[in-house]
Amino acid sequence: MNWARQVSPELGGCSRMSVICVLGLGRMGSALARAFLGKGYVTYVWNRTPARCAPLASLGARVAPSPEQAVAACDVVVVNVIDYEAADGLLRSPSVAAALEGKLLVQLTSGSPDQAREAAAWAAERGAAYLDGAIMATPNIIGDPAATILYSGRRQAFEANEPVFRALGGNPVHVGEDPGHASALDGVFKAAVARGHLRDDFAALAQVVR
Repeated sequence: MNWARQVSPELGGCSRMSVICVLGLGRMGSALARAFLGKGYVTYVWNRTPARCAPLASLGARVAPSPEQAVAACDVVVVNVIDYEAADGLLRSPSVAAALEGKLLVQLTSGSPDQAREAAAWAAERGAAYLDGAIMATPNIIGDPAATILYSGRRQAFEANEPVFRALGGNPVHVGEDPGHASALDGVFKAAVARGHLRDDFAALAQVVR
């Protein structure tokens, strides 16, 4: 099978639906993949533990035997793993990094603003567009109209692929060109929860995601 698919999704103007791959199939990653499948997107999946692919395969997902084959087959690469160290272990192998050229990399793994900025610079050096995201929803409401996901990075990349993001929730919000902005706002939210002052500290974030 020829897995290669060369595209430039950031440019937009393409009438066909994007092909997606999801790397990482924990509770959230699986929810993301199900949402894409529910909206009719061709969706490739990969997970380090192959058994986690089976429920999604029964829904129509295409199981890739390796991350590089998943990336090569798609237009939009969505990553949701435990942390940036795990994400780097997947993406920065020579074969996966080479396959990213011309693709949109959407990093939905939790991390710091500095990690997001460094990842964006790394992706750009390899010819990939990059958006960093913060999921403001639990897995059970991914795909629902009320689900909010914040995205930061180049607005052109966000706007060209907004239908893809709307498959994951009815409120995708671009929060700035700086790739670290989504992570920073996520940190505000988590700090508010930890302090028990969610109502007061969440006010600024609420203004962004309306």
